Amino acid sequence: MARIDLVEVAKTFGATRAVDRVDLVIPHGEFVAILGPSGCGKTTLLRLLAGLERVDEGSIRVDGALVSSAETHVPPEKRNVGVVFQSYALWPHMTVAENAAYPLRVARVPPTERAAATHDALAAVELDALAQRLPHELSGGQQQRVALARCLTAKPGLVLMDEPLANLDMHLRERMLAEFRAFHARSGATILYITHDQAEAMSVADRIGVMQGGRLVQVAAPEELYQAPATVEVAQFIGVASIVPGRVALGTINRLCRVDALGLTVQAQTASDLRTGDGALLVVRPEAVILGDRGVTAVVQRSAYLGGRFLIEIEADGHRLKAYADRRVVPGERVGVSIASAWALPGPPLPQRSLPHGSTPAGKRFEIA
Repeated sequence: MARIDLVEVAKTFGATRAVDRVDLVIPHGEFVAILGPSGCGKTTLLRLLAGLERVDEGSIRVDGALVSSAETHVPPEKRNVGVVFQSYALWPHMTVAENAAYPLRVARVPPTERAAATHDALAAVELDALAQRLPHELSGGQQQRVALARCLTAKPGLVLMDEPLANLDMHLRERMLAEFRAFHARSGATILYITHDQAEAMSVADRIGVMQGGRLVQVAAPEELYQAPATVEVAQFIGVASIVPGRVALGTINRLCRVDALGLTVQAQTASDLRTGDGALLVVRPEAVILGDRGVTAVVQRSAYLGGRFLIEIEADGHRLKAYADRRVVPGERVGVSIASAWALPGPPLPQRSLPHGSTPAGKRFEIA
């Protein structure tokens, strides 16, 4: 197991700041996923950790030893790092056993010890019966398990996985995610897993770092990212979310506030110091939208069957919400809507609505306890 410390790490390619002052601590044996869209810098970060790229600014330490800085660069072969690439990176002329044993052969491990370690690694990924096959005789999932076996034989303190499931179908991905969790449990290695797929990250990682524009915008446990996103961008990237503007009706008390939005008064959790009258943005998850006779009237815009339930998009008070329904609804249908819970972020101030003398705000108001 290895502890990783990244301090103000930066990497620039021409005019592009691929990694921008990243700070991250990964304790011994933790499984961390870096999640973000294509071009956000996550693969560059992995290459900096592996020693395949040089750091322009900042430093990287492994178990306290400096391996990367503007002045220092320890080469990849001296970092005790295992890398599982998207392309598997297997030697096509070598058998499964020879590929798995390759790190030990390079390290000049005696043949008897090398054979025993290779057998154990292949047995751990259930490939011992295929030891003499060549890579082209294997399925994609089997090739990926050869790459995992190669990591097991090398016994690295740090394993880096770069979009390892991108080439596999959905069902095989699910099986390989289980393999990765088992691999982590067996090896005890510290793992950094790079992906653009939120479902992958949330199913395997102890913590997830969301990366955008070369920066880590939030690092937290999967459930915290989902329930308490730090920014609108994180909220929209993790799971399904509707972002609704509103005005604070009651400022923050014990991480709770009340926000007027959609003609409702919604009680929301928040990490921000919101004051009465401030603008706010509500992050509303579809499972928190209650359909029925209560609340305000909304009009169904779209409906998609997900298997067992429908994901629908509705419009209320000029804003769109996503919700789950247990029956088929059709565009144009009217439904009652209330909101059971939400997460509040600071938002821009809202203009006051001017109302004719003696009138009341449009829409039925419904307060969530």
